[in-house]
Amino acid sequence: MLSLKKEQKEIIKKAIWYLAKPSPITSIISISFNLLTIATGIVVTIMLCKLVNNQSVANKNLKLIIWLVLFIGLIMLWRTLIRVLCQNLHYTIWPEKRIVAGVKVVGTEYDILHFLDSQTKEIIIVGQNLYSCFENTSLVDRIVYSIKTSKTKIVCILTTREAMASIDTSGKGTAVRHYDSTINTLKDIYWNKLSTSDERKRLSVYLHLGSATLSATIRDPEDIIRARLVFMPKWAIDVNPAKRLYCVIDKWEYPTLFETIYSDINHMMLIDEKRMDWGEPPKEMNNGNIKMQPVKDEHRPANGGGKDRV
Repeated sequence: MLSLKKEQKEIIKKAIWYLAKPSPITSIISISFNLLTIATGIVVTIMLCKLVNNQSVANKNLKLIIWLVLFIGLIMLWRTLIRVLCQNLHYTIWPEKRIVAGVKVVGTEYDILHFLDSQTKEIIIVGQNLYSCFENTSLVDRIVYSIKTSKTKIVCILTTREAMASIDTSGKGTAVRHYDSTINTLKDIYWNKLSTSDERKRLSVYLHLGSATLSATIRDPEDIIRARLVFMPKWAIDVNPAKRLYCVIDKWEYPTLFETIYSDINHMMLIDEKRMDWGEPPKEMNNGNIKMQPVKDEHRPANGGGKDRV
């Protein structure tokens, strides 16, 4: 197997990024190829029409069917060519972008479990109370496993308890209880499931008002190829994560859009006063002496909802 040094891998990554990154230059090249393909299509269309017309088909009905099939096929071909050409022209002329979007991120390739593979170096999870994440024991086990074996850095950003209480629409303190449950789960991970200081350094929690209005998951934000941001805009009264809209931005594809959202998330982590205090260790600690097994993906729903471009 070909072995590459770190510097060589970075050069290859950057080369792939610059070649794949949408830009006016790549759009002009794509448009040129589109026009060449269309010109070729015109020649092929003329040749096919002459070929069919010159064939001595005795049965008129059969000849009519051949013309009909050729007509439908050419319509579909030209529709595809013109659509691709318009897309490239749109990117070159207009600044608007189209991103992947869908409903119900769980079970798709964009959920947290899918992000936590062996190559992931950092995951940032942002949300009001992250209850739907940390009530999932399979996800908690995967997070602990990734910290221990893959040395993945996990950063969680929650809103403050006071902010959670102010937007609790249940009238029963449900949102605050869910918030406290997440904090207790995170402390349990920190003190009981992580055994060394190095492992505990890979888990950071911030409490910031900024996460009250947006949920997001970011994978490897500094990696130009793997960096992916999934965000879920929501109203403060939204209590149903299963029906929540999600949007996806890949850094290599739309670096400006990526940085627009990530810069604010990064700002929340720069304020050290917002870092959560883990407090004193509990009297009875497992000290991380638990056997961790790789968490398989069989528990994930097969259908995670549709996705489209918006």
